[in-house]
Amino acid sequence: MADEENENTPEPKKGMSPIIKIALLGVVMLMAAGGGLATWNFVLKDMLQPPEIEEIEPPQMAESEIPLMPVYLEFSDAAVQLQRESEDYPASFFAYKVQLECNNQDTHDLINARLPRFEAMILELHMNLTRAELDAGLSLKKSIERQALQKCNDLLRRMQGDAVSEDIRVTDVMHTNWTVSDQ
Repeated sequence: MADEENENTPEPKKGMSPIIKIALLGVVMLMAAGGGLATWNFVLKDMLQPPEIEEIEPPQMAESEIPLMPVYLEFSDAAVQLQRESEDYPASFFAYKVQLECNNQDTHDLINARLPRFEAMILELHMNLTRAELDAGLSLKKSIERQALQKCNDLLRRMQGDAVSEDIRVTDVMHTNWTVSDQ
């Protein structure tokens, strides 16, 4: 009889209850969402954002600033004889005129007080040139202007001694005449 009762009673189902199925489905969905969120935060977010552009400050170049009230000092016309490239041709002459842009009146007065020293320095920069170098054009002219600017400011610093003022400086050197003449 006991065997008959066991046969008539239905066997319990071996499956999970619907509540456990829903709970497991929720856990799986939460894990998938968490994995997707972690992938976004740690991998994709940095890859898909545009790169940050750093703001680069321009270099501080005090000598390239344009003064508000510049004072100009123009040297007189000068000429040098160019080196001969060949004994067959006479040497050419190179005439030039240079103008300095001074940061202020004090700079102008300091240069003017020792004008022959500055004229000699400018003359040295224009000597020993050849016709071929002058024919090269703008690069030589700009090179001479840069050298003159540097040498002018070096002379001004030396002339000031221990009391060097940053306001006493030449801000630009310009050629107002650049002429080569053949004989």
